[in-house]
Amino acid sequence: MKKSQLRIAFDHFLGQPEPGKHRMEYIMKTLTRIQARINSMRNEDGATAVEYGLIVTLIAIAIIGGITAVGTALDGVFRNDIAGNL
Repeated sequence: MKKSQLRIAFDHFLGQPEPGKHRMEYIMKTLTRIQARINSMRNEDGATAVEYGLIVTLIAIAIIGGITAVGTALDGVFRNDIAGNL
């Protein structure tokens, strides 16, 4: 009985199980190792940079809003009190 091309590629990729182990157990361990390698290669620095960017943006908006409010209040003080006394 001939093996299909897919089965040959699958056997080549997974190799042969160790003696005394079932094929399914070997496949599950291999898939777990593959998943662990994929997880270790993930780069989460980009998400952290985006989060820091959002925080800096929110702080900048708060500072601009605060300065605008203080500027408006000071403008009223200078126009009403100081300009009236000159």
